[in-house]
Order: sequence, then structure tokens, then C-alpha cells
Amino acid sequence: MKNTVKSIQEEEIQDKNPGKRALHVIKNEQGFTLLEMLVVVGIIAVIGGAMISSFGGQEAKAGRGVATQTLAGVESAMRINVAVNGVLPNNLESLVCLDSALAAHPTGAAVIDGPPPSPFTAGAASKFGGLSDLPGVGGGLGAGIAIKFNLREIPSGMGTALIQAGIASLRYAEGESCDTDPATPAALKGPAGAPFPQASLAAIDIPNHAFEEPRPGTLGQRNRGRGFARTVDFAGATTPALLVWDRGPVNGYNNVKVGGGPDDVLIGLGLGNASDAVGDEGAPFAKAPFYGGQLARDKYSHYVLLVKVGRDIDGDLTTVLPVDHFPASVATLVAVVDPRGDFLDEEMAEFTGQKS
Repeated sequence: MKNTVKSIQEEEIQDKNPGKRALHVIKNEQGFTLLEMLVVVGIIAVIGGAMISSFGGQEAKAGRGVATQTLAGVESAMRINVAVNGVLPNNLESLVCLDSALAAHPTGAAVIDGPPPSPFTAGAASKFGGLSDLPGVGGGLGAGIAIKFNLREIPSGMGTALIQAGIASLRYAEGESCDTDPATPAALKGPAGAPFPQASLAAIDIPNHAFEEPRPGTLGQRNRGRGFARTVDFAGATTPALLVWDRGPVNGYNNVKVGGGPDDVLIGLGLGNASDAVGDEGAPFAKAPFYGGQLARDKYSHYVLLVKVGRDIDGDLTTVLPVDHFPASVATLVAVVDPRGDFLDEEMAEFTGQKS
């Protein structure tokens, strides 16, 4: 009983001394010790490591998911834009390397159905890259998409179909700056008077700027813009050679799977920043959309429109009697493919793991 009374009295005395009471509380409520902090950090590290292990390797799949959604959005936006404006966007990227000094488009053997030769052949046209999918090898188009197109001379009627659809001008890349040889002549200049880059396409640091004009001054020396514009039917001669989607050897399967007809002639044109679909008032894009999946650092990553310009029975685009190719009156949009050449259903199947 005496002990109980003593305890009560002590508590009453302590309560009458709030300063001492506060010091007692602070002493009992100090922060974590160093050992405790180290234990917490160790636990966080273990949990973080488990999360990294669980999600490791998923970056590629996440990238494909973004790319799939972007591809669907680009195609929808382009179809709406064409429906509203009644024309396809002008100043698309031809995905072709061309000798800028030419007054007329090359024909015959000068149309090289493959990657740019090195050094580039004067007076020629070639695919924009296509040598390899590996970084630092070739540059430009990756081999995966380049192999899905053939560089062909387009019959003039099919060029007219492009013009009737609003495509009067296309952008090209200077052939001397398209190869793996960095020795581009210093005197070779773009439309604005700036020199084309004296560096190989494989070393380009912004591949999507390849079809833009080189910038004047010291900025123009960067390994970027090497582009210029040409009319679709320049010099009144032949329609420029363009990339024709390879419809496949059997029943035009490659055409059919993207929504075209077996005999359709589908032209591949890149959706770049200089086109009317980008930046202009009423344009669907503020900047040209780019592929969000995995591509090598020197590879082109804009989306590619597949545009129907006519039909061809045997697919060789040559004139024979009776005539076996039939130009469209107006070119039309058939599909959009990504910089690997995949169409929407294919990209979705890869993302979901359905494609073997």
C-alpha cells in the first residue's frame, strides 16, 4: 500500500515539472539507430532486386505495346485526315537516295534495287539504306523493312494518280550522303546552299532528319539533314522510281494481308516532319510520330504509308501489249506499316505472343 501511494506521489511530482517530463518523452522517442537504418535499406534492396528480376526483360514487350498503339493511332489519324481534306499529305519521304544533280530521273540500270553502293553511283537512285538491321552497319532503312520493297520505275499514269491525290512533291536523300563512304564532296550543297554531311549514313545521329535539308553554318556540318524536294514528275520525263511493296510470289499475299488487292501497286512513303500531315494548321500531328520499339541507333524510325497507285497483273510494272498495268485515277491510302515493315495485326500478334 505504501509503495502504491509512493508511486502516485512520484507521478504527481513529475507532472508538476513539465520540462523534466518532456525530456523523459524525448529520450524514449529518439529516431532509428544506424543499425536499424541499415536493416531497412537492406530490406529495400532485396525487394528492389526481386522486382528487377520479376520485370527484367519486359522492356522490349512494353516498347512493342507502345508501338502497337501508336501504329493504330497513326493509321486512324491518317484516314480521318484524308477523309476531311480529300487529299493525301504532300511532301512525304520517298525513302529513296537520289543524285541531287540530276535534271531528270534515272531509268533502267541506274535504278538500283538495293542499298546504296559505296561510293554512290553518279546519276543513280537506290533504296535509303537497307544493308543491315545491326547498329552502325549501313544506316537508313533496316534490312527488315527494305527487303519488303522493290525500287521500281513507276509508270507515268501512276505518278499522275499521286498528283491527283495531292502528292505533287516528295523528299529524297542525297545519294552521295547515303552510302558508307564519308567522302562526300564538300562542294555538294543542298537547296538552301548548305553542304550535305561529309559523313557516312551509318554514323548519322538523328536518322529521322535525313530527309530534311542541311542547315546552314556550322550546324550544317552535323551528320543529319541530307534531303531535298523534287516534283513527282520532274523535268516532264518519267515518274521517279519509288519503293513498291513486294506483293509476294503467290496470290499477292503480302498485299492482301495489309488490306490491298492481290494485283495492287502499293507505294511506300515515309511520314516525316516536312509533310503536310505534320505541324500545319489542321494537321493531325504536331511532330511526325516515330516507332517506340527497338531499332538500331542509325535506323530510320518514321511510319510508312502504303498508297495504292494502280494495279499490275504480273507485278513487273513494264509496258507490254496488251497493257497489263492500270493506273488508278486517284491514289488512296491502304495501310500504315512500322519501320520494321510490320502491319497492325502483325504487331499486335507479336505483342501478345501469338505470332510464332
